[in-house]
Amino acid sequence: MQVNVINEVEVGGKFTNLESYNQNMAKGLADKLFFLEKLPLRKYDEWVFVDFGCADGVLINALSTLLPQYGVKATLVGFDISETMIELATSKFGHCSSPDIDIVFTASWQDVISCFKKNDDAMRVLICNSVIHEVYSYANGQSDIDWFWRRVKYSGFDFICVRDMMCDRSIERATDSSMLEEFYDHVDNSKPELHKYISDFERHWGSLEENKNFIHYLLKYRWLTNWSREVNENYFPIMVEEFLAQMSGFNRMYLERFVLPFLAGCWKEDFGVTVKDNTHIKAIFRKSYDR
Repeated sequence: MQVNVINEVEVGGKFTNLESYNQNMAKGLADKLFFLEKLPLRKYDEWVFVDFGCADGVLINALSTLLPQYGVKATLVGFDISETMIELATSKFGHCSSPDIDIVFTASWQDVISCFKKNDDAMRVLICNSVIHEVYSYANGQSDIDWFWRRVKYSGFDFICVRDMMCDRSIERATDSSMLEEFYDHVDNSKPELHKYISDFERHWGSLEENKNFIHYLLKYRWLTNWSREVNENYFPIMVEEFLAQMSGFNRMYLERFVLPFLAGCWKEDFGVTVKDNTHIKAIFRKSYDR
């Protein structure tokens, strides 16, 4: 089988505090592993899992401890464009005690393809956790975005698992006036320090009177340690409808639109607001062709 190899894509940015970023990304790890109970793991003996944007490798480490219970052999590949992240992941999680689990961390997509060639009969799974919005945020033009999608769709994956921030087109409307009033009352009375961050956000993205911007800000306001990086990231670069069209060549196994319960609780406690728009998706796609 011929596998397409494409150019590298820069999907990162400068961190004020790298440790804080990795700790935040590790939160909700169980939910990020949603695909384990939905893939036919016991049906096939060998697997290759590729974590795109693996950061410090925490998800790869979790897989290395969980997969042996399914009785499978697996190669776990953590891919990240950041050499710093790869060095950190290798030092923390580069070895596994299970004889049936191999771990590879790399900043080269060619290494990913090489793992495929070494395990030609294995089922191949791509994991994209909070990756798509970063690709769009840090790509150097449309060509980088196109390269990303080619990598996702044409590298030969049998399953593609996505969990990311993504909303429906219905989010594009005016913010409910009573909700916005409630929000600003809470900011004025209990979190006045947020006014400068709100102003900074609005300079980048526009008024909170637009519902999409309001929810976008709610997803950002807790990330103050790395604010200079986060404020520039576009959390909603594509809508669910556009994403599904992009993946139309694959069979959709699973799709869930939702708001993280933890975030919903934070918004209620901090600002007294209840958001009804979905802010996240979880999805699994399966190839529609035979290898």
